[in-house]
Amino acid sequence: MKKIDKENSPEWFESWKQDFKNTNGRESHYKNDFSSNDSDGETRRRRLRKQLVEEQGYICCYCMKRITLNASHIEQIFKYTIDGKIHSVQKKPTTNTAQEMITRMGLDSYHLERNRREAIEGSEVFDEAEYSHEDIRDFINYYSNKDNNAYIPYCMAIVDCLKDRLNE
Repeated sequence: MKKIDKENSPEWFESWKQDFKNTNGRESHYKNDFSSNDSDGETRRRRLRKQLVEEQGYICCYCMKRITLNASHIEQIFKYTIDGKIHSVQKKPTTNTAQEMITRMGLDSYHLERNRREAIEGSEVFDEAEYSHEDIRDFINYYSNKDNNAYIPYCMAIVDCLKDRLNE
């Protein structure tokens, strides 16, 4: 799972909420007010989605797949292994929640495991070269951050495997 550091709420969104409250005398409701079925609601939804997708670096924080503006789509409760599998972190109060999310969202599907495994294997970090702990920390930093405003798909699977290497 990739933790997405939230930036400030978009100024236009905050203005819209304040205008709505001033006009209607109450807080807005996402489904009924912001996302209304008229063309203005559709425009607002698209604009907000664009900003959220950009903020996430164009990856799904759960499955790590690339997301686009046209596609629909806790970092510490999941763990990835070098074979591309996802596991709930044991001995945490959220273990049952994490396992339920893995099952319900299909995060353990064959295709996602394969894609994560291929991303890990395709990373230069897991070739036959020996890397120092400092090199590995540099790789962790690289895969943990956006590159040209986008995260690398399956980056947290790679980061988890790198962290395991540090602990060897």
